[in-house]
Amino acid sequence: MLERSQKYDKRLARKCMAGPNALYLTEELTDSMHLEPGMLVLDLGCGRALSSVFLAREYGVRVYAVDKNEYASETCNMLRDQGLENEVFPIQADAAALPLPHGTFDALVCVNAYHNFGMEAGFFEEKLRPLLREGAEVGFVLLGRDEDCVRGDDGNQNPVFWYADEWKHWFESEGIDVRLCEQLKCTERAWKERMTIYSPSMSEEELARFVSPGE
Repeated sequence: MLERSQKYDKRLARKCMAGPNALYLTEELTDSMHLEPGMLVLDLGCGRALSSVFLAREYGVRVYAVDKNEYASETCNMLRDQGLENEVFPIQADAAALPLPHGTFDALVCVNAYHNFGMEAGFFEEKLRPLLREGAEVGFVLLGRDEDCVRGDDGNQNPVFWYADEWKHWFESEGIDVRLCEQLKCTERAWKERMTIYSPSMSEEELARFVSPGE
């Protein structure tokens, strides 16, 4: 499991990571998708585009890497270093106002970001579906928990912490045909590494011990 993610330089991952290991999350997510070389993929809320690098390298797809934060110039430099400047195209934009043509993308991927912008009723149908080609596949990694969560003062559970079946019901209510919705097996490992190997407090000397598997 996660064999493809293991071959990536952990120094690159550390530089690009802001939450749980996006390589792990993207690998397990896309194992259940049908991506083919030459497809055009929208990677929405991609941060510093670590997920986009994985998509381009592992599947031979072209990726529009979209995030609202000011990472675009840094991302361009990183992509040149990785030799992916012609496969991954960083765009700084708000998810609610994407400057992209309709009917363009063969797939949409969103790793650990949808809750930040997509929870208003009708958002997907109005803002995202028009960008997709007929039959396009959509893959989300969503925040959630497998245990009871603290509810708000109004007694309602924060949607960030919905169970998988609650997310499934919500997306179906948004008009999305949900084929699979389950907890990722890599979640605990992805968070654990973020708090240890990829922690900003870890020195370069300590990180060097984890640069490549088996070293």
